[in-house]
Amino acid sequence: MRHTPPHRQHLSPSLYALSLLLALTLAPSCSKKVIREYHPDGNLREMRFTGEDGRKYHIAFTYDQKQRTIGIQKTGEVGGTSSMEMKVRYAPSGKITFISRSTLVSPSAATRDVEFNSFTYSKSGEVTRIETSYKSAFSISKHRTALVTARYQHSGGAISSILVDGGTYRADMKLTRDDDELVTLEYIQKAYNWQAKSFQVKKHIVFHFDDGEPEKAVDKKENRTITSQREVEALYESEGIGAPLFRAGLGVHYGEFLDRADALLAR
Repeated sequence: MRHTPPHRQHLSPSLYALSLLLALTLAPSCSKKVIREYHPDGNLREMRFTGEDGRKYHIAFTYDQKQRTIGIQKTGEVGGTSSMEMKVRYAPSGKITFISRSTLVSPSAATRDVEFNSFTYSKSGEVTRIETSYKSAFSISKHRTALVTARYQHSGGAISSILVDGGTYRADMKLTRDDDELVTLEYIQKAYNWQAKSFQVKKHIVFHFDDGEPEKAVDKKENRTITSQREVEALYESEGIGAPLFRAGLGVHYGEFLDRADALLAR
């Protein structure tokens, strides 16, 4: 399994925009400097970087050719305690089909956030569905459900809408772009009302972006506009809006996943 960087002309425009969005979303915790080392066959072997907190981190990659699996382990230093473990499985086409991820939340209590992600693609190779199942008590409590299904629609090679179904809640996201740049994201969250036996709108927020970063939020439900950068980013993060976009970035060809490991894993 030799890793060859994908040719840029074969990447969809949506992945360029998504990469920019991910880089901006993860900016507060991304690494200052990344050093990559490779196996003789060209596969990525490890990444070492210094985070914004000044600590040094190490990410090791292992490969199982027969099972088409990549094992990934992140530690505070070489040989240190594992803070994140992933297994990535992919099809003969190279498309990632399954990712398991276990992240250490509290080192003192050994609490882990554990999730499994399964990916479905269209014939043209665009991700159309991601099922995320949460496998730890912490994960289920944090996300208010054991299973979340995200369905994606595309227009012009870019994600145009995402429908998230968490069982007792749903979220509808509509994205508009100018060329490849994300301009707005309309977010409508619905919760199930057991008395009315129907889903009812709880939140309706339109985020406006500048250079891929949310700069303004218009709360349609509360009839107010938020312009404070800190408040807008906090609201965007608290609603977990970036999660389905982040997972869509994971569901690509394994070669591209490794090429973009800096943005996806060094955080």
